[in-house]
Amino acid sequence: MSIRRQSERLSAERLSATRILRRGMLLALPFLLWGYPAGWPVWQLLLCGLAPVTVSVTVWVWCGSLRRFRMLYGVFLILLVCGVWELWTAGRVPAVLEAQLQLPRAPGEPNLYFEYDLPAVEARLFPGLAEALLLQAVQLNYCGSGLAGLSAHPACRKYAEVDARAVRGVLEAALRQQPKTNEDIYYSYIEVLRGTGGSAAEIAAARAEWRRLFPFSDRPDPLAGDESAVVPRRRGAGY
Repeated sequence: MSIRRQSERLSAERLSATRILRRGMLLALPFLLWGYPAGWPVWQLLLCGLAPVTVSVTVWVWCGSLRRFRMLYGVFLILLVCGVWELWTAGRVPAVLEAQLQLPRAPGEPNLYFEYDLPAVEARLFPGLAEALLLQAVQLNYCGSGLAGLSAHPACRKYAEVDARAVRGVLEAALRQQPKTNEDIYYSYIEVLRGTGGSAAEIAAARAEWRRLFPFSDRPDPLAGDESAVVPRRRGAGY
């Protein structure tokens, strides 16, 4: 008798879940029919299609024979919602923050240093941070490079000076924080010292500090050649 009742209960649970699934699919169908021609991204269409399935499975777990796993299933749903939210907001700048930053636009191909003015964004979010100052030094180097149109760009006009000595000053401000994990700052400072006429003692001291902190660096010795160009660098980012 107990086996029969258990079988009847399972059948009732499946029937209830099936009904919820059918009704949910009927509710989601108009969104799918309207969203696909409207050009919704694939993940939104999948979300509309999976929502009824998620609701029916939730009812089945919560009220059926698997209710002993309700807490585990609830944690899974929370993680799923958080994951969908992260995917939806990944790489976006909130509209309120974008309006406050007033990001300038530049002609041509988009780039982080000018069209989106990443250094200004970093400086606003993390004022005085060594990595943010390195981005400003790279941008200053571009502004003073003589490339057509860059000196008049809004991203360059915010600086009082755009010469090599201004780049050196920004890097020295970053080095005062002793960013021992950022090789870009130390390596770029050596090249800037050479380009701005730094003394031999200053260049040797900067090189010794770079070698001390990064003894296994695969970068070439900046004093091995005769070049003296000012080229602040940041790996993984370019103009």
